[in-house]
Amino acid sequence: MSRKLHRSDEHAIVTKKYSRKELFSSFTGYLLHLLLERRAIAHLSDGRPRLAIYSYDYISNSINIDGLYERALLDIIFKYLESIPNIFDGNALDIGANIGNHSIYFSYYFKNVICFEANPQTFDILSINAKLRNNIVCHNFALSRSSGQGTLKIDPTNMGSASLYSEGASVVPNIPLERLDAFEGEVGKVSLIKIDVQRAELDVLLGGERLIKKMTPVILFEQELAEIENGASACIELLRKFGYDKFLVTEDRPIVPFAANPGTIPSLLARLYAVLFGKTTVLKECDHFLKKRYSIIVAVHKDSRKSPL
Repeated sequence: MSRKLHRSDEHAIVTKKYSRKELFSSFTGYLLHLLLERRAIAHLSDGRPRLAIYSYDYISNSINIDGLYERALLDIIFKYLESIPNIFDGNALDIGANIGNHSIYFSYYFKNVICFEANPQTFDILSINAKLRNNIVCHNFALSRSSGQGTLKIDPTNMGSASLYSEGASVVPNIPLERLDAFEGEVGKVSLIKIDVQRAELDVLLGGERLIKKMTPVILFEQELAEIENGASACIELLRKFGYDKFLVTEDRPIVPFAANPGTIPSLLARLYAVLFGKTTVLKECDHFLKKRYSIIVAVHKDSRKSPL
């Protein structure tokens, strides 16, 4: 028996029937589109810079949702930096700049921002975003403990996690490696260094030992769970030898026991807990580091807190 055509089918050339999964995806996608549209209007009203980004990327998603990746953490940290005499009179170095999210933020505070990004493709996007400001300079190589070449491993879902050491779905060979100390005469007075190079932070510090000891900048750096042992890490111990005696980390209160656990479910539960009971983020001193990932640790040299004579 032939199917009776609905009047709207009589002149159809091509038809497609959607599965329930496709229809549900369309429904949730529409809700997400509405949310992002509202967020975009709010971000533009707040004067947020319009960054060029990777599609389908972890950091890019955060920029679209929050206006800037790690914006809340940066706001808290820079509120503290205001207490350090003359810190904003110098330059900032963004080592592992990715697409320039933090560089743009820094450019509103420091005289100049000098960026270092190893991935050639990411560097192209960084260069576009740097044009949003007139005080950002970009370099397309990696900083390490010695000059040479390395191979960059890339996770396509999080381009900011590209690393010389971690595993990745694809690789970029022949990445130039340079020492930070080799550029001491070119970077001027350095007041802040941010290092986010996926477990290569120690190499950067070793390659910039002379500059760091001479200029004693505030250092923002990331540490993965695997790098923390016995309440510290190799980077933290090295910085202590350099004269850094104050380390600060952010902490959400009230403390939710499962919030530090990796995975989607603990993250969702932590956010639901915050909605129900509230949340306050504090910046506090830390002498003993728990076995967990730290997205930003602030290291302050004993001499940088002194007022000039």
